[in-house]
Amino acid sequence: MNIQDIYGILVDKLTSWAEAAVAGLPNLVVAVAVLALFVVAGRLTSGLVRRIAKEVSEAEAIVRLMTRLTRYAIVVLGFIVALGILGLQKTVFSVLAGAGVVGLAIGFAFQDLAANFIAGIVMGLRKPFDVGDIIRTNDHMGTVRAINLRNTLLETFSGQLVIVPNKEVFENPLVNYSAEGLRRVEIEVGVAYDSDLERAAAIVREAVEHLDFLAPDTDVTVVAEEFGGSSINFTVRYWIEYPGEVGYPAARHAGIVAIKKAFDEHEIDIPFPIRTLDFSLTEDTAARFYMERAKEPSAVAA
Repeated sequence: MNIQDIYGILVDKLTSWAEAAVAGLPNLVVAVAVLALFVVAGRLTSGLVRRIAKEVSEAEAIVRLMTRLTRYAIVVLGFIVALGILGLQKTVFSVLAGAGVVGLAIGFAFQDLAANFIAGIVMGLRKPFDVGDIIRTNDHMGTVRAINLRNTLLETFSGQLVIVPNKEVFENPLVNYSAEGLRRVEIEVGVAYDSDLERAAAIVREAVEHLDFLAPDTDVTVVAEEFGGSSINFTVRYWIEYPGEVGYPAARHAGIVAIKKAFDEHEIDIPFPIRTLDFSLTEDTAARFYMERAKEPSAVAA
């Protein structure tokens, strides 16, 4: 094959490509126009979806996610339609098949990441807690500082920042101390057996009722719970606003101080634990006891 033959083949190829390009130019123009229309439609639709999403959820991460997914879905649909106009149906099917395989592989490789992501979306829609709420979950208790699509950030009362995966928050029990705005304080206190129980309960109730941080329209209850080893034990319950100006530890401390001061003023004893020791064992009894112990197999082995 000489140079002229090669030149002829090259010219024929270029000519056929040029003719195909000219013949397909109208379809290309239409495909580009359609793709541009889908891009514009994606922007307009995403703006509408953003306004609707803000009414459904206040979480900015959820709003951004729904907006971007809408825009990307419309653009991808426009790209597929444009390929169909150009007669590249096989390419469309290949792209869809490849996307399916890649998506399946990614799903298996990042199962935990996907689970946290989906849990974050569901939590953003249900809103079991907000930023600033005090919650307990997975043995962690603190103030919610941020809610992301993958994790929740808690600041504990000791100042540490705990990052909890959304999957664990979603699947485990959750206590929201800020949901009702109230929290009950419980204090156990014992009085001597010879005390007047009705009088002691009234004194405790009066002492706690004088605390200035109790939640309005709530009652102080004093209930006798059990006969203890050296005292009759009461449980004192009262409510505080939570979160509020006075925290739970401070409210409990103030209650204990008020009860102790009231008992001192009214001469009501809080008894110490009592242990009774029996020294009436005689020498003969002790001798028989040790002889019997010596006959036991465990004693011999020892």
